[in-house]
Amino acid sequence: MQRIRGARSYWRREPSLEPYDTVLIVCEGEKTEPGYLRAARQAYRLSSVNINIIQSPGSDPMTIINYADSELIRNGYDRAFCVFDEIGHANFTAAMNKMGQLDSYKHGKLRPIISCPCFEIWVLLHYIYTTRSFVGTGKSLPCESVIRELKKTYPTYAKNNPTMFSDLEDKLDDALNNAARLHKYNVSSGSRNPSTEMHNLMTYLKELGPDV
Repeated sequence: MQRIRGARSYWRREPSLEPYDTVLIVCEGEKTEPGYLRAARQAYRLSSVNINIIQSPGSDPMTIINYADSELIRNGYDRAFCVFDEIGHANFTAAMNKMGQLDSYKHGKLRPIISCPCFEIWVLLHYIYTTRSFVGTGKSLPCESVIRELKKTYPTYAKNNPTMFSDLEDKLDDALNNAARLHKYNVSSGSRNPSTEMHNLMTYLKELGPDV
């Protein structure tokens, strides 16, 4: 006799609010950074209801910061992070000055996650530690220099790569250590190229949910 399956077996559990921080992550990029972070959210078994990862309606830092601050207040998030690059934005300094004046920043609820020259520095730190400044040459942008260096150790790298997080996951501890080491160098030297704050966001996400 064929066994009749109960209704429960057909029910697929939808993401629900979990008993940890509700977080908004607003990204400059359309696919690369959001895709990486969504894969991390899945790997760390974090609820998509708690951890909302979106692209900003505009790519410049001022727009990203203003949007994250307004959404944080409107929706009552515990934290909001703004993920963007330092190089290539005329209003970067003005945006950082504006963030410093916001109550949400002063209360530790709104935080920038900046990479210089670009997000790919974080990817590179999974493979090597470097304090070398990356600059453009001719018509080449600084980030293109980072990507050329990155492809020496990660030859299949491509923007919007859906497997980027899984490709890099076993090297995450190296990236966290290298980024923290680079931060100490930046503080002591006054340099910001290269730099990244992605290790702060990734450590926070790893520690939020259940052990993985």
